[in-house]
Amino acid sequence: MKLNVMMLSQEAFNFEMKSDDDFGSVLKKYMEEQKLSVNELAKKSGLSPNAVIKYRSGHIPSDYIVLVMLCIGLKINYSKAEYLFSLAHLTLGSDKKSLVYKLLINLSFASDITIEQCNDYLIRLGFPKLKTTTNFMQEDDYEIRIHIIEQS
Repeated sequence: MKLNVMMLSQEAFNFEMKSDDDFGSVLKKYMEEQKLSVNELAKKSGLSPNAVIKYRSGHIPSDYIVLVMLCIGLKINYSKAEYLFSLAHLTLGSDKKSLVYKLLINLSFASDITIEQCNDYLIRLGFPKLKTTTNFMQEDDYEIRIHIIEQS
């Protein structure tokens, strides 16, 4: 894992908060800044493309794990991540698990760490993988369902 600390742009730390911002519009803005398509963010975050579309259209995740996954996929700094969390009316605390999630968000911003590497790190620390409990399909579930449908 390479840290590109010297190459971090000052612009990455400057962003404007607007009172009329909503979760979906800020997520779209962050995606545009990173030049990420829905499919690219889905792959980098570990979420399904349908989930990314849902959140981009303004649906607010009720699970902070989804936000952690989005922030890792977006590779945004922690200030921007906090802003995204605030728009979802969620926050990370100061407990050990939250501190690890904050570290992963910061590492994803400053390095080329992947969601898979984040999951490996979490497992080594005794935490569960970044899997959500919302109603979107994970890739494995999708493949299983296709197989079942094809057999019918």
